Amino acid sequence: LRAEWSLLVLLTTCNFPDVMLPAYEEHRAVFIYFGLFVAVGVWFLLSLLTAVVYQAYTEEHQALSQAKAEAAAASLARAFQLLAHAEPEAA
Repeated sequence: LRAEWSLLVLLTTCNFPDVMLPAYEEHRAVFIYFGLFVAVGVWFLLSLLTAVVYQAYTEEHQALSQAKAEAAAASLARAFQLLAHAEPEAA
């Protein structure tokens, strides 16, 4: 669990050196792993996550806009129907 948390912290790049340095002191080739993890994670996975969230938001927004437009059209049709069947007032 601690490893996954450390990789999440690394992915956000908030404490990058604190996560990498203990392993880097053990073996310097670990830099390749962390470099690839950050490159793939930050430039691909976070971009993919952002795109998925944006797409879901856009679809939901379009559905709500369409439902609102349909409700407005139904209300307008009902209002015209009521006006058309209203009795004329005596002048």
